[in-house]
Amino acid sequence: PFNRGAFLFYCIMITYEKYKGEVMKTFKDALLVSLGDMQIGSTVALAPRTWNLIDGGTFTPSPIQNIIRKYYEQSITVIKELRKRKRLIFVLNGEPTDGVHHGTAQLISQIAGEANEMAATIIDETLRELEFNKERGDRLYFIEGTEAHDGKQHQNHERVARDFDEIAT
Repeated sequence: PFNRGAFLFYCIMITYEKYKGEVMKTFKDALLVSLGDMQIGSTVALAPRTWNLIDGGTFTPSPIQNIIRKYYEQSITVIKELRKRKRLIFVLNGEPTDGVHHGTAQLISQIAGEANEMAATIIDETLRELEFNKERGDRLYFIEGTEAHDGKQHQNHERVARDFDEIAT
């Protein structure tokens, strides 16, 4: 029912028995999670529980954003359960922020950097909840989305991804 701000989790269990060969050894005992089109910063997308806005005031999620957050957290719980004793391969598949595009008024803030900070905070919370650990073999990948949401030359996407330089692959 949501045509914007929707997100999909694709959880795929990959086992060595199904995929023989050198390339797939990387995925032995791994859980692949792909999260895309988060479009954080939109008034109809996943949002922080509360946020102090750069230009003053405090943002609190709308009822629809609270529903989205509820399903997001349920998805994280399922992923956490599936992940037991498995490496995590986490793919952020484009558009972590909604971006200022097509003259939309459906933004929490018109300041692009604000949505980038919100996205980085939510991604960080998610990785902590999933106990992401690069030393244990977990991997984090960022894939660019569309210029409309990621900004010219994918600048919004790049700004979010840079916050994770230490752990991203």
